[in-house]
Amino acid sequence: MAIYTTKIENALARKRFFIVLDYIITLDQLDALHGSKGFHPGSKSIITTQDKWLTESCALFKANNRPKHERHLLVSLDEIQHYNLCVFMHSCATIPRKVMKRKSIGSCSFGQVSI
Repeated sequence: MAIYTTKIENALARKRFFIVLDYIITLDQLDALHGSKGFHPGSKSIITTQDKWLTESCALFKANNRPKHERHLLVSLDEIQHYNLCVFMHSCATIPRKVMKRKSIGSCSFGQVSI
């Protein structure tokens, strides 16, 4: 996993980016995103998790120059469908997680890096 983390970190270093991380379940996954180089100013990320403790405990949010962030709780079917429409271009709230992950990974561009 460290090899892939390094590849992603190098691909995103010194570049503005937009990334969607869906269904994060461990603190290691979030900390791996931040890496040792941090984010370029203006970069954006959407992180979905079922445990708000993860975002409160992540190294990214403990840094000196904390990113601007908003926390949203998606509860209603309309909110979940809106999220799916914006991120995955599909409004169905019952998309299996594996399909959602494949679609989100497929929509991210890492340049020449093959993961």
